[in-house]
Amino acid sequence: MPRYVPPLLAGVATLLGLAGLWADIEPLTRHASWLVIFGGLTLAFLAPTAGFLPRSTSWPRVHREPQPLRPSPASWLKAPTMWLHAFQRSYAVEPGLYYTGASWDPEAPLLVTGNYLLSVQAVLRAVGQRSVGLLVVDTDGINVWCAAGKGRFSAQLIMAELGRYDEALLGERPRLVLPKLSLAGVKLKTLRALGMNPVIGPVHARDLPAFLDGETLKHRRTDRVLFGWRARLFCWLPGLVQYLGYGLAALLALLGVEALGGPDTPLGLLAIVAWLGTAYPLLFPWIPGRRFAVKGIWLGGATAIGLLAGGVLVGASVWLITSAALFTLAMAIFVGLSFTGNSAVSNYSEVRTEIARFLPVDVILFIAALVTFLLGGTAP
Repeated sequence: MPRYVPPLLAGVATLLGLAGLWADIEPLTRHASWLVIFGGLTLAFLAPTAGFLPRSTSWPRVHREPQPLRPSPASWLKAPTMWLHAFQRSYAVEPGLYYTGASWDPEAPLLVTGNYLLSVQAVLRAVGQRSVGLLVVDTDGINVWCAAGKGRFSAQLIMAELGRYDEALLGERPRLVLPKLSLAGVKLKTLRALGMNPVIGPVHARDLPAFLDGETLKHRRTDRVLFGWRARLFCWLPGLVQYLGYGLAALLALLGVEALGGPDTPLGLLAIVAWLGTAYPLLFPWIPGRRFAVKGIWLGGATAIGLLAGGVLVGASVWLITSAALFTLAMAIFVGLSFTGNSAVSNYSEVRTEIARFLPVDVILFIAALVTFLLGGTAP
């Protein structure tokens, strides 16, 4: 969604809550506490985004010599914010040539990465005190893997960045160490034809020390990408925050419906969203199915059955139980579809195919959940 929408929704929620605290306005007064708390926390969470990289930033590119690159305390302090906002553009490094040693060494390996700040930090942390060159390509503040899939990390962009510098700085047929996940968008044949010596580096920056310590830089073609527990934990909290934001938007819409005489706003919606946003990434390997949406159907179906059983036991309305089950299934598929692009076990063509197949079904389920919820509110 557009960048201004989340803070706008958070601001609206906070103002509505304050209005409910200030005056006796139903249903605002009844929901004032969660509106103020949820809206205020969301505004605080979104405050750092004001300094995030705008789309298609035009960098000045005034330097014609490689620059030293040292991690600054400010850049490390930005890391937690970038993690929580992992699925959007955040902070970036100016594209260009850099070095980590005392001076530029044309004989040192030249590592290539994108200008997403966390990517650059990962490389700097991995190489430690080694003297290496670093070519930072303008990926519009996107990480290497996603940028390669979007056409923002390519042989042409690499050569355009190198073309700003004198050829004498690079030496004859410079070795370019490319992260393996960039190969979705970088053609090695093109780089070789343009006088480069590209080498396939490791998938993860943490494997760079062992790679650089080898007598020769051997291609890491056999490196595999695993969506292990660390990767799943990394995706969990940013994804959960994103889903809860969507939940806030849905609750505000339903609050408007309640104000017009509709059924009470179902605050339990947030609990369902929180459960699915947590269970999906953490239980990912054990959920049946290969496709992400199918895993979502299994998780959503199991959760919906639990809700149906619980609803029957407490004597809840059939309409409310049905609506909750439909919403749970729809939300689980939505979470699954979001992970088609957030995990390390998919690719661009599979993402397009899966979204085209399951998104219409998901939309229908969300509409059905809304319709049954509204019908339940008007049923005798």
